[in-house]
Amino acid sequence: VTGNTEGSPRAASPAQLKATGVDAPPRLVTDVNPLEGPEGTYNVGIDFKGWLVSANEEIEDLNLRVEGTLPAWLRGSLVHAGPAKFEFGENEFVDWVDGQAMLYRVRINGDGKAEYRNKWLDTSNHRAHREAGRIAVRETCSRPHLPFIWDRIKYMFEPPNNENGNLHISQFANSRLCSMSVGSALVEFELSEMKTFGKIPFNDVLSDGNILIFHAEPHLDHVTGEWFTCAIQLVIDKEKFKLTPEYVVYSIKPDQPKELGAELKRNLITRISTEHPSPVHTIALTKKYIVMIQIPYPLNWDGMLNAEGRWLLTGQYEGNLNDYNTWEPHRPTLIRLIDRETGEQLPPFETDPFFFFHCINSFEEDNCV
Repeated sequence: VTGNTEGSPRAASPAQLKATGVDAPPRLVTDVNPLEGPEGTYNVGIDFKGWLVSANEEIEDLNLRVEGTLPAWLRGSLVHAGPAKFEFGENEFVDWVDGQAMLYRVRINGDGKAEYRNKWLDTSNHRAHREAGRIAVRETCSRPHLPFIWDRIKYMFEPPNNENGNLHISQFANSRLCSMSVGSALVEFELSEMKTFGKIPFNDVLSDGNILIFHAEPHLDHVTGEWFTCAIQLVIDKEKFKLTPEYVVYSIKPDQPKELGAELKRNLITRISTEHPSPVHTIALTKKYIVMIQIPYPLNWDGMLNAEGRWLLTGQYEGNLNDYNTWEPHRPTLIRLIDRETGEQLPPFETDPFFFFHCINSFEEDNCV
């Protein structure tokens, strides 16, 4: 499905036409030599700076050119989110994960036609940056441009806005949609006009604690309609005067309110204390269990504090996601099986250290997962 300027309600600009042209054969992942990459964090043979080009337009095309024929039974919307704005004024975000969220939708109608639209996720973070003409609020890996140290000290005690769902789209309570990211709250939007409603309001036991960070990409049980995920929460230990990290595993039941913007109650399944919390990119589901894989890539408190300290003293923040975690191959990978109903956890299965993003499949057979 490709764009077409003929018969469209809005013609593409010359820049858009140029962007859709193909001047060279595509470069395959297998063509990449990691040793040729730029020096720095992402030494993987790819110049990521060429990727981080900001989008400038919201586009709507109600008549995409269809090459071939769409099956009559194929209809619906394919929606995804991604980082699309990487600088404001003279300030640039220090990591791609801070790029401001854009929603993208391809909709296939029952008449064999297709539409395209992209629209900014209208968050308080994006509005603050845009109105100030600079990085104005805290992002996952970037800090606001504040020239005076006293302003930075004061800002250290302000809670984060925590709104930039730029990585993952999910659906819960049968029809409600949200966009999620590493350090973002769940931001709700509706599909027809792609209008943003803001943070999902929760009213439950998890609301009384500190914010949840590093949400795993959730899974929806298409039979029951229940939505599952996990996150990391820093719990205040009043006796030891410190923050204790815990995994919080929870679900959203399908009987929760379906009205946009309505309060939701999360179902706490279990908490898992751990001295070395590693972000869980995604979970897996079987009929009985939540499968949670904890790799030896724990949060690096020293790296976070050092980056925060440099920003406080100099106004320059140089942290990124790799500063927030440390690969520790001397530790095992833990595969946890958690009962979806009771929260009971079987003894973790230890295996060799490995890195992963997604699980292709999981199932139960002969009392094994």
